[in-house]
This record gives sequence, structure tokens and C-alpha cells, in this order.
Amino acid sequence: MQARPGDHLCSSFQCPNCQSQNIRGRDLKTSTNIADACFESLCIRAQLDSFWARSKTTVKSHVSEARFMSRYGAALGFTPMPPLGPFRLGDHNGMLQAILLEMRTMEPGRKDGERVQWGTARGTRTTTTVLWENSPASGSDIVFSSGSVRG
Repeated sequence: MQARPGDHLCSSFQCPNCQSQNIRGRDLKTSTNIADACFESLCIRAQLDSFWARSKTTVKSHVSEARFMSRYGAALGFTPMPPLGPFRLGDHNGMLQAILLEMRTMEPGRKDGERVQWGTARGTRTTTTVLWENSPASGSDIVFSSGSVRG
């Protein structure tokens, strides 16, 4: 699996090392630390899941519109789109919760050789939301899910 042209327009992106700095407060040392290699792998997996959450036609449509916007901005002498990065240090854009969700999907399921179902794994989203809603930090960060029935 790999990113498609235009995925970066539909989902924020930061490299695994930047995510490590944001979430764990340090650089990755993947050649000497197995936990760092795991963290890097989970960041990549979560980022690809984020990219592939949108259909190919949706991404293609956004790329087309972005080209029009860019052309119009160039003709009129302004930048029509906000910068897509870099993000400020400490701003993980939900990657911490995405990593926890990825880890949960790797837990053993009820049947031998299977993993937990998505309906079970998404309990991580609900719990994250409840924890944030009841923490002092709730006004200063994003909430992973809306808390509604549709999530």
C-alpha cells in the first residue's frame, strides 16, 4: 500500500520522526531501539490508513480543484491555499490516538488466529473521547471522535 497523488491534500502529514518528537518528545533511533522501529511502523501504517480513508475519486476531485485554485491565485497574485506544514512542535493531529487504535487492531480476537473486529477496536476512539471530555486539556486539543452514534 502506498499514498496516491493528492492524498496529502486530504489528510495532514508529518514524518514518523516528527511524530515521535510531538508524542514522545524525542527523535527516533530505529537502528538501535526496537520500540522506536515499532513506533515508526505504526506511524506509517496509521498515515496510510488516513490517506486511504478517502476514495480515489474524492482525492482526484480535490487535486483538480486545487489546481484550479492555484491557477486563479497565480493569475490574481495571491496564495489561495493555507500552508500544509510544518506543524508546531507538540501538535500530533490525532496520531497518538491513531497509533493506539492500530495497536488495538493487532490484539487477538475471539477465534484462534484472528484479530479483534473493527467494532471492538473502535472502542479506543470512544474511550479517548470520554477521557478528553473529562480532562483539563479538553479545550486545547482535538477530539478523536464526535461522540455521536456515527462516530
